[in-house]
Amino acid sequence: MTAEQTVAPEDRLAAARAKLDQPRAETFRFAHEGDEIVGTVARLDEADTEYGTQRIVVLDPGDGNLRSIWLLHDALRSQMEKLAPEPGDVIAVRYLGRQQSGNGRSYHAYTVTSDRDRPQFQWGKRRRQQDTDPPEEDGESYEFDDGEPLPPEPDEAPY
Repeated sequence: MTAEQTVAPEDRLAAARAKLDQPRAETFRFAHEGDEIVGTVARLDEADTEYGTQRIVVLDPGDGNLRSIWLLHDALRSQMEKLAPEPGDVIAVRYLGRQQSGNGRSYHAYTVTSDRDRPQFQWGKRRRQQDTDPPEEDGESYEFDDGEPLPPEPDEAPY
């Protein structure tokens, strides 16, 4: 039995009706380097566009007007996926302007933070290049999630 099935039908109707009165979210546009927004995540939405389905984070900045942040840029989407905000989280987003990547690609850069403490990495995220190969003692068969190989281990440990 799903959560919706355990709620009385009249309560579900009332909840749907109450959503009609919620204010529409106004799109927040990052136009200039340094533009930022801080607020409580009200909901996570999706919308179909000519470029496919796009994710939207709807924030309540506390002024009575909801703002939607469309995750159209790869860097912003990546930052949000890393943070994985949920409704009720307080997040801050700052646009850092156009920057150049290490390979010379121009992109829109962002910083996204939350009031929740999160680990900088997740246990078990490191993976071997091929799961069928046993790990080698020098660590060469491991790579970072972005495909970069791990640096070699020093020949002599300092301890």
